[in-house]
Amino acid sequence: MLHMRADATVDEIMTELEDNFGNVASTDTLLSRFLSAEQEIGESVTRWGLRLEEMLLQVTRKTKIDDEERRSMLKKRFWRGLKSEELRNATRVHFENNVTYEELRNKVREEEFEVKLLKDKDTKHKIGKVSQLAVETDTCQSNELLQQLMKKIESLDRKLEDLRKEGHTGRQSGNDRAANTTGEYRQRGFQRGGYRRRPNYYQNNRNNDLTTNPDKLMTNQPASKEPLN
Repeated sequence: MLHMRADATVDEIMTELEDNFGNVASTDTLLSRFLSAEQEIGESVTRWGLRLEEMLLQVTRKTKIDDEERRSMLKKRFWRGLKSEELRNATRVHFENNVTYEELRNKVREEEFEVKLLKDKDTKHKIGKVSQLAVETDTCQSNELLQQLMKKIESLDRKLEDLRKEGHTGRQSGNDRAANTTGEYRQRGFQRGGYRRRPNYYQNNRNNDLTTNPDKLMTNQPASKEPLN
């Protein structure tokens, strides 16, 4: 800007800046880029409209386009370049009616807001279902674990009861064997000691016999020895 004169007008300054830093693409290239432009993924309706206006502005700097034609071009490219088919279907009536580009843009923004609300609601509903499903899954898993634990406890109880029965049976068998052994020992002892107890048996019988028959006592009594004179 230093080489320009001090009394340079604004148009002269803008022309100088455009010549040095402006878009050097041809008019056909800029127009083709404008007509093939589309809304990008994640790009809002407002940003899409502003980007489209900037592209058409570059075209108008290369060639003269009247205001009515410019607005018609913006309206057609703006609606046809929408990424969401849902928005196009919701605003088709406004596009086909005699509305301006600014009015169409506002209608599309309203529909975009409504669609966003519905998506947020659906997302929250899905999150709620997922959370509920996760809770139900955790509950089912907990119930399954509890059932498995109860089955293991019942199995351990049955094994413990079987061990108790086996122990009781073993003790009963031991007691029976001990009782049989004791009986055998007693029987053997009686047989071995029977011969020693027989004199007592005969003595008792003899006493009983003498008690019942006193004559035998007198007969069996030995003669008394009288002293000799």
